Amino acid sequence: MKFWRFHLMPTKVNIPSIVKPPTLELKHLPSHLKYVFLETSQQLPVIVSADLTEDQEARLLSLLRSVGDL
Repeated sequence: MKFWRFHLMPTKVNIPSIVKPPTLELKHLPSHLKYVFLETSQQLPVIVSADLTEDQEARLLSLLRSVGDL
């Protein structure tokens, strides 16, 4: 009987993007959309309507941040 010999390969540890975010290339958006960021250091981009008021944008970001903590 013949047996196969398998070699264990080293496993790569995946670091969550919230800890070490990947470098992203943001694409040009149509004029009715814009990027906002969930983190202050230009991390975790979210695409929203450019027609939102500052208050609406702040409330939306607050909601998205709270959902992310679940």
